[in-house]
Amino acid sequence: MSTINLSQSHSMGTSGARTAVEKVADQLKQKLGADYHWEDDTLKFDGGGASGTIDVQPEEVRVEIELGMLLSAMKGTVKKQAQGYLDQYLK
Repeated sequence: MSTINLSQSHSMGTSGARTAVEKVADQLKQKLGADYHWEDDTLKFDGGGASGTIDVQPEEVRVEIELGMLLSAMKGTVKKQAQGYLDQYLK
């Protein structure tokens, strides 16, 4: 298994960032079939060969993704795509 850790600064506040992270989670669901749920300000997802958390802070979002065996071989691609979603939605 392989782990990806990312962080992204934002100026959206917690509520705005949660809305943006929900859009990222919808992308995960469409691309990977991952299910997700919220626990306080942390979104937890699992499915499609990956699991992890997206922790929403007032000025930063932290992402941790655990890749299964199959996706571990594509770690660089997955990391780049995840960073792209953060850049797109957390402006």
